[in-house]
Amino acid sequence: MHTLFIQESVCVCILLSGITTVISSLPMIPNNKTILSRVGDQTTLPCTFTPKTSDGLIVTWTKIPGQTVYFFTEGKEDAGKQEERYKDRTFVDESRFNEGDFTLLIEDTRVSDEGNYQCFVRFKPADFESSSLELYVAANYTKPVASCLQSNSTGSTQEASAVTLSCQTEGGYPEAQLVWTFSNGTRVHSAAQRRAIDSEGLVSIQSSLVIARALNENLTCGIHNSRLSQSFFTSVTCSLPSSAGSFQNEERKRPGLLASVVCFVSSLLLSLIVKKASCC
Repeated sequence: MHTLFIQESVCVCILLSGITTVISSLPMIPNNKTILSRVGDQTTLPCTFTPKTSDGLIVTWTKIPGQTVYFFTEGKEDAGKQEERYKDRTFVDESRFNEGDFTLLIEDTRVSDEGNYQCFVRFKPADFESSSLELYVAANYTKPVASCLQSNSTGSTQEASAVTLSCQTEGGYPEAQLVWTFSNGTRVHSAAQRRAIDSEGLVSIQSSLVIARALNENLTCGIHNSRLSQSFFTSVTCSLPSSAGSFQNEERKRPGLLASVVCFVSSLLLSLIVKKASCC
């Protein structure tokens, strides 16, 4: 599977007190002559006209501009004029032509099927009908996976205490944005979002967010697909980074401190016993 990576920008550091809410959404699908289909599903593109004589009937489905999806002439389908990528994926029930139904079915819908379609029906040289519609395609993203990353900062104390978060999701369409939400409801779009588009046109997104202060609260990373009106969220909590740069919680630090104290006391007692024995 071939993937095209596009880097939009680099990570940015922000103070919690200075975060501003950033909200955006994909354009909603118009209601006039539009069809919405999911990737992998069967798509139905309706086309109906008042039944007329079948003498000299020609039926053409075209994806604009100029891609022949289906062509019927001289009483049968002519697959030779059909675009290669639609072969064995389209179907028109020719038995319903006498009823004025020229509906097109597309199997295994793909992102590349999205676009404008025209249905053209000629009953006689001077008697024809046509209609057009627009097909939108959508696919849901996977539930985001969020994690804390090791800080690469080696400068000031403020930089050393920076918290870096990562979130990623894949397999969706159309392109969306990962949104971070803080416990106080503040929402922010990370300036560092990497997109990957695979050979099927599906999008994967990775977001990085750097907070320039200690972070000890839940953050939620979410993705919203406006075409399907569906959202997925996941939460992550990062503790203070240790001097080595790795993230540890307080429960993991305390056993290490206790072990150090026990070791020191044991060494002191052993030294006293040896000294007493040597005196006697």
